[in-house]
Amino acid sequence: MRVLMCDPLYYEIGWEDKEKNPHMKKDVQPDFAGKLTQWAKLVALYWQAGVDVEFISSASGLGDMVFAANAGWVYNDTFFASHMAPDERKPETSHYAWFMRLKEFNVVYSVVFDLLFEGQSDIITTPEAYLYCHGARNSREVPKMLGQAAELDRPMLTLDLVGTDFYHGDLALFFIRRTKKLLYCPHAFSAKSLGILESLDCDKRAVPPEFACPQTPRDLELNRNFPLNAVDLGSQIIVPWGLPKFCFPRGLYEWLSEDGVEVVFHDFSEFGKSGAGVKCATLVLEE
Repeated sequence: MRVLMCDPLYYEIGWEDKEKNPHMKKDVQPDFAGKLTQWAKLVALYWQAGVDVEFISSASGLGDMVFAANAGWVYNDTFFASHMAPDERKPETSHYAWFMRLKEFNVVYSVVFDLLFEGQSDIITTPEAYLYCHGARNSREVPKMLGQAAELDRPMLTLDLVGTDFYHGDLALFFIRRTKKLLYCPHAFSAKSLGILESLDCDKRAVPPEFACPQTPRDLELNRNFPLNAVDLGSQIIVPWGLPKFCFPRGLYEWLSEDGVEVVFHDFSEFGKSGAGVKCATLVLEE
């Protein structure tokens, strides 16, 4: 497995827009030492699991560049570069596109098609289909653009996100390849989209919104993590979680760890201040 990450040197909460991300508050800034430590520990977990980690340098003034999964979507040797909804994030695209060209990827720009698109955070891969999560920060026509630019090996199904708490699909969906399990939050999707999810041939487990998305002042103080924004490493999954292990729902833990899957908890709460988890900080280049 090969991934791309960006250091959090300049990570900060630099903008607010409750329609695009209600979790970001400029008066709740990440702790400098805390963000560096949590990010470095995530890198160490990847290395320990045998993951090949590549790095792109952060840029001053681009406080969200650490969230590499938003930079684009990788399909074979093509990188579909994002065109992000927040104006503050649009300059990130040129940095990532330049890096991917250096790595000999073909780069397709979403902005050329006049479409909003925020990369892997919008698309969940399953054996049956690519699940495109449409919401306030992307365009409904993205699957058509991707299908025209690449011969996809499976259909791309559109799911509609409702509300703004789950502004990206990877906050509400997590698929485990080894065991074909889908963890999802029904609260995040329209009724039609829930029907699509239920039709998928995989083992499913629904979780309540208060588990998937911390909202109460007590939740935000004790565990500002988004556990569905996890990373699947094959035999191991890394789950954002800041409380002791015994606080994690026991039945869910047992379900996730079936067939020898190791569940690793990692506190990523400094990035939870931006409504993000470990997947947001990880652009998968090759599984």
